[in-house]
Amino acid sequence: MSTHVRKGATFKTGQKQLLTMSEGDYDYLIKFLALGDSGVGKTSFLYQYTDGKFNSKFITTVGIDFREKRVVYKSSGPDGVSGRGQRIHLQLWDTAGQERFRSLTTAFFRDAMGFLLLFDLTNEQSFLNVRNWMSQLQMHAYCENPDIVLCGNKWDLEDQRVVKEEEAHELAAKYGIPYFETSAADGQNVAKAVEVLLDLIMKRMERCVDKSWIPESAMQSNGHSAKQQAADEMGTEKGKCSC
Repeated sequence: MSTHVRKGATFKTGQKQLLTMSEGDYDYLIKFLALGDSGVGKTSFLYQYTDGKFNSKFITTVGIDFREKRVVYKSSGPDGVSGRGQRIHLQLWDTAGQERFRSLTTAFFRDAMGFLLLFDLTNEQSFLNVRNWMSQLQMHAYCENPDIVLCGNKWDLEDQRVVKEEEAHELAAKYGIPYFETSAADGQNVAKAVEVLLDLIMKRMERCVDKSWIPESAMQSNGHSAKQQAADEMGTEKGKCSC
């Protein structure tokens, strides 16, 4: 399932800027995985991000599916000057939340560079299960502390809410990850959550000298791997990144 964003759309967040781009080459293929219990709204969340629409008639995801979007990532240095834009092809993988698909889902963990972990603000059990998903990530992701953004979804259903905002913030702080309250229905913080996750990934790639954590699948369109490109940019600098 592939989508193409309209040309010229712009998203701005703080000191960085995400610009959508037309068809063509890209510098990095970045894979994100959306995780969480069945019914928390993962499919609708990703559809809102790629298409800017809400579809209330999605059926439960069976196995794995994905959506795509092209963006240009620009980060600003300490002096506020933007660096060269990186052309990013985002693959957003949508996973089944049911236990019977868990072995299939975890098989995709190691190839993903970032994770969107969703729970339903109207379903307390989905919030309690965040700890289980975090344990799964620590066991199966590319390292013990991968980049994760926690999303409390269905923010728009305020009258049905059962998870307090303070509780969610406390849990996110415990794991040291960002937290956003999102709505796939009206788009609340959906783009923001993805942008923050991409920013975390790109900053990790910039600061890490040891590129062994980067999946081989993060290929550049010119045939060089992201791992090799990052290493080339670092030159002869030595050290090791701690995941």
